[in-house]
Amino acid sequence: MSEVDSEIKPILVFQGEQFEFSEKHSRFKNFLIDFFKFSDYDEANIAQLKRVMVFTSVTDTKIECRHYEINVGKTINETDVKQ
Repeated sequence: MSEVDSEIKPILVFQGEQFEFSEKHSRFKNFLIDFFKFSDYDEANIAQLKRVMVFTSVTDTKIECRHYEINVGKTINETDVKQ
């Protein structure tokens, strides 16, 4: 298994309506965004995508976190990504 550079910040995904309507979840979401923020980006470069973190609000008090690292042998192009 290869290492992912610690300087590469993840794309954060928040699942669950609690992140929009619960003040507690909204503050946690804002904390994570600030914690992982290097600078503002208008868009993500798919070819450089190496890390994704998914936060799922399961209940009012439980949030699951999954971390995905992408390690491909070839360069990913925009044409490789289907919408």
